[in-house]
Amino acid sequence: QLLANQFGPVGIFNLSITPPQVIEETHQRMQKFYHRQGGAWKRHYMPRTVLLFINKESAKAKAAAQGAWENYWRAMEGTLDPKKVEMAVQNTIYGDPIEVLEKIKQKYHPEDRLMLWFDFNNHQTEEVESAMKLFFEKVAPGLA
Repeated sequence: QLLANQFGPVGIFNLSITPPQVIEETHQRMQKFYHRQGGAWKRHYMPRTVLLFINKESAKAKAAAQGAWENYWRAMEGTLDPKKVEMAVQNTIYGDPIEVLEKIKQKYHPEDRLMLWFDFNNHQTEEVESAMKLFFEKVAPGLA
């Protein structure tokens, strides 16, 4: 981050599992070292990746998040650590539209730019499209 910004203004991003304190430390660091010819550092220069599981039924959304993270950690490490899965699920946005809106407002700064992932561990096109439609019809208007 620092090296690249010596040559020009460079935006960055962190993974969805990045702890909140690391996100804030990164913003503070970039306020000091962002290439000044490009202007001042702005929060939206670091989009926040969001693994989003939305369903009209909150329990189904949580189950999808749980299953996705179990598969991810099993594939990454060959074992399943319930603590890692629980931490990852808690860092994920899941629920019905009302819950998703509340969680986004609680977790993210109003100036953050969100990079939404609807397809994490889901290869069912119809389900992904349905989740996207539900988000943009029921959640996005509450974020404007």
